[in-house]
Amino acid sequence: MTSRVAVLVTLASLAHAVAAGVAAQSRVTGGIGVTGGLVSVERRLSTATEELSGTVFGAEGTIRVWRVELSGRYVQGSIDTDPSSTAFDFVEGELLLGVRPVRPLLLRFGPHVRSWVEPTGTIRWSHWEARARVEVPLLAGGSLESFLEGWYAVSGSVNAPNPFQLGRGLTGGLGLTIPSSPLHIQLAYRLDRGALESQARTETVEQLSVRVGIGR
Repeated sequence: MTSRVAVLVTLASLAHAVAAGVAAQSRVTGGIGVTGGLVSVERRLSTATEELSGTVFGAEGTIRVWRVELSGRYVQGSIDTDPSSTAFDFVEGELLLGVRPVRPLLLRFGPHVRSWVEPTGTIRWSHWEARARVEVPLLAGGSLESFLEGWYAVSGSVNAPNPFQLGRGLTGGLGLTIPSSPLHIQLAYRLDRGALESQARTETVEQLSVRVGIGR
């Protein structure tokens, strides 16, 4: 009887430890923050090239449960060729579902939409993107880390006469979590490129942004 009790106690202890571990891993974490920065755009239409620049502001956030996460980002602003020209509205948003198979690697997939609101109408680029992101801690404890993410559009569309051909890009930067604080600061550089068939229209978008928020 004593041995049976010992076995039952041991099994119960193991079950409690496993349940506690699962509960700890399954707790919901995440972060939310505001972002702002500079945007530079080069647009090629047949033989003509147009360069625009401006500022954008917005918000982004992430929810994580165990190895799965859902993240969203929205920014908007105005861009123009020079201060005396007519400004275009720049609007961009994305919603990505990700999974982290191992700690440094994050795989994500989801829609990414960018729109130019011009006096003659709205040009909208819509992508479904596959992304891979690698995060590397630079300080003990992970308070400072670097990251690099590349993406490729597995499908896309543009409300323009020529069909969508390709979309790809990358993002890299640094993230700093203030010790003994939930405050997180991120500096990022982003480069996106899209093209229509026969290179009838190409767009290269560069963004340099700063995000300040609570959590990552």
